[in-house]
Amino acid sequence: MFERLWQRMHRAVRLGADLGALSLALWLAWILRFEGALTFQAFKRAMFMWPWIVGCQYLCLTLFDVPRFAWSHVGLREARKICKALGLALLIFCFVRGVSGALTPKVAHLTYTSVPYGVLLIDAVFAVALILGLRVLRRVQIEERRAERAKSDTRPVLLIGAGYAGSLLARELTSRQDLGRTPVGFLDDDAYKQGRLIEGVPVLGTLEELAEVAAQHEALEEVLITAPSMSGERVRLVRHKANALGLAVKTIPGLYEIVSGEAKVSQIRDVAIEDLLRRDPVKLDVSSVEALVRDRVVLVTGAGGSIGSELCRQVAHFGAKRLVLVEQAENPLFAIFGELRRTATCELAPYVVDVCTPRLGQVMQSERPQVVLHAAAHKHVPLMEITPGEAVLNNVWGTKNTADVAQEAGADRRPGGSQ
Repeated sequence: MFERLWQRMHRAVRLGADLGALSLALWLAWILRFEGALTFQAFKRAMFMWPWIVGCQYLCLTLFDVPRFAWSHVGLREARKICKALGLALLIFCFVRGVSGALTPKVAHLTYTSVPYGVLLIDAVFAVALILGLRVLRRVQIEERRAERAKSDTRPVLLIGAGYAGSLLARELTSRQDLGRTPVGFLDDDAYKQGRLIEGVPVLGTLEELAEVAAQHEALEEVLITAPSMSGERVRLVRHKANALGLAVKTIPGLYEIVSGEAKVSQIRDVAIEDLLRRDPVKLDVSSVEALVRDRVVLVTGAGGSIGSELCRQVAHFGAKRLVLVEQAENPLFAIFGELRRTATCELAPYVVDVCTPRLGQVMQSERPQVVLHAAAHKHVPLMEITPGEAVLNNVWGTKNTADVAQEAGADRRPGGSQ
């Protein structure tokens, strides 16, 4: 009961604030237009049109859902909608002003609706500034309170990389106390960003200045790599410098995971070996790939894995005649086969087969592939170090068996033809 009453009071206060801001904007526009010397006739017109103009403006704001926006989260999207709503109201007022001006000689009372165009334009500018300003001030107030609470309950961290992902993380850290971290600054090698503020967090220097910046923040315990596209060499450099200073190093998910929604920028984790082994992107020779697979029978081992499934998509894309999918695990094979059935135009032949078994040779003899792409391999090194026997069996013996049976089946032995 009390909560519902509080919500109603809160909505009433926000409504009153918006109507007050719109009213203030209108009266300031009249005063500015007439340079403070408002005539009696102009005052009567202002009083008559006051509720109509403010009411129409608030109606337009309602049409664009502006009253429903949370003031503490106002941003560019909300600002654009406020501008559109009050711009629509301005167009309506200008239309009414034009019609009333043409009809005033016939209907004398319409003179009260003849608001000067200057008043309408000034009012629109003031209305946008006040409506948006109220929300911005509220957001600033709330964020300052959160920042004060965060300083006492969180630990300071230094962010490496002031790009898109870095700005997202800085916003998350400054607004969410539950993440337990407060950013003290960025390090970024972009000279243009030096000394600038990004989401209220300063860029303190370059990566080479890590030691100097850390010395200025004695309570610093952790470094966060916020550039998912950073090369493995740079990641190793950050880790080496930070460890030498006694600082922990963590990172965030890849940018593609963040954009696709698979992960959140706030999902901070330890630096993994995959981060240290990042490779520079390789430019694909599209013409050579197309010449290799077009109108040919292509067999892909490990077809359900992360690499094998992408190979299957590309082979289908480049116009293979028939695509043979070989995979040990049923579920991944079922997933990629179902996907390709909807998108691929080539013939598909899925097989549940272990590349270490003689069954692979039977599939080869049956399908007679011209090109074999071998992707059936265990690739998670730390996990395979626990069970090295399985790694050797699958990666060494499986590769040898695949090459042998591919040769016996008459696969193309040109460079790149059989892998």
